[in-house]
Amino acid sequence: MSSKIPVISIQGEPESYSYKTVVKRFGQSFVIRYRKTFQDAFNDVQNGDADFALLPFINFITGEIPENYSLLSEFQFPVHEAITTKLDHALLGKPGLDLKAVKNIYSHQQALAQCTDFLQQEEFASVKIKEVHDTAGAKLYVEKSPGDSAIIASKSSAKALGLSVLAYPIQNDKRNKTTFFLISAKQRKPSEEDYLAVLGTPSGTEEDAQMIFNVRDTSVSVLRIFTEKLPRKAAKTWFLIKFKGDLTQKKEMYSLLRREKLFSYMSGLFGGSL
Repeated sequence: MSSKIPVISIQGEPESYSYKTVVKRFGQSFVIRYRKTFQDAFNDVQNGDADFALLPFINFITGEIPENYSLLSEFQFPVHEAITTKLDHALLGKPGLDLKAVKNIYSHQQALAQCTDFLQQEEFASVKIKEVHDTAGAKLYVEKSPGDSAIIASKSSAKALGLSVLAYPIQNDKRNKTTFFLISAKQRKPSEEDYLAVLGTPSGTEEDAQMIFNVRDTSVSVLRIFTEKLPRKAAKTWFLIKFKGDLTQKKEMYSLLRREKLFSYMSGLFGGSL
């Protein structure tokens, strides 16, 4: 779809980390679609209901998010940018709630997994930990509770959500961050600043993928991201191919990889950092 103001689909709600990353990238000039699942966001792009989907792919603590890599391979959308957002998880609750009175904690499973050291403390042994679709969206469960529930969400969102900070910091590592990919059905116009050239899965062996590069050429590096284990299917390994050459050289390398058909999915040239 064409629009002067971009329409971005995210999995999450206002004040979620996905929302904050959209603001970081687009300022205040955007229209946002809040979706329940990652698949919904991909469908929005596929159906022309959104220009972009912005989704998390790599977290500093928990690693890769396999579901989104699977969806990327299924839909074959190009990645336009990689955008990294620092996370500031805190335990939030209604004003006046005492930490010792908390009986339920709600959050997205990724946020819960990034705060296991905090949640496994003895004082939370009897607290029920419950997964919900979004960090900020977990506020609904606090509103419905008799006053003994809390959520794990961004500390900087506490005021906007009308909640108080009960504990901070609570994530396993203060360096915690997530890298989001900005995805579209359309190819982006590459620029000289692009350096991440290909994100993909080899259709042959790892050796086949490596052979196409001159290993003595320091302008190219092949990085294994992770191996995705799929139910009832062969494991799939994802790679990043990074280039240091100029734009013409990058385009030539991308065309070469396309021609050799070594990858079952290729994103094309995109910017940002990983």
